[in-house]
Amino acid sequence: MALDATNIIVGAGTFNIGAYVAAGGAGTLADVGHTSAANELAAEFENTDFESERAQGIVKTVPSKTGYTLKIPIMQAESEMLRIALAQPAANQTGTGENLTLRVGARVEQYHQATIVTTGVGTTGVRTLTFWKLQAIAVDAIQYGKNALQQFIVTFRVMFDDSVTTADKFWKSVDA
Repeated sequence: MALDATNIIVGAGTFNIGAYVAAGGAGTLADVGHTSAANELAAEFENTDFESERAQGIVKTVPSKTGYTLKIPIMQAESEMLRIALAQPAANQTGTGENLTLRVGARVEQYHQATIVTTGVGTTGVRTLTFWKLQAIAVDAIQYGKNALQQFIVTFRVMFDDSVTTADKFWKSVDA
């Protein structure tokens, strides 16, 4: 591959999240606003290895598990983001505008759809990552203090969505 510095991608992205829509449908997504660090997408793979009595090493390896996580450091400490981070049902949040009450009880099975829109290498220099089915699985400690930033650092599991009929059952990346 030839040297091409335009293919070195640097730049902040926006994270948008909304309710899950089956079959990769177009969800209504909201920008979470400021983040305190880069959004992190991590991949983890496991293989099952096979050996043979007639060979001294692995002769075949078959993918057996694939997992992705997405970590988002949300600075804008809005009640709706706290609700999503804590896997609380929408009914547990009441009120209007900025005057909201969040009642934290048992977590519920809850999925979200999301995008990260960031710098890319396409004609317009935009890359859009679309995640079909996310589930909040962890929240870093939330600080409440005089000199502390009250933020929600949420880790989402990227779920396999078998309702999507194309190859992008976990997520897709589009450069435009």
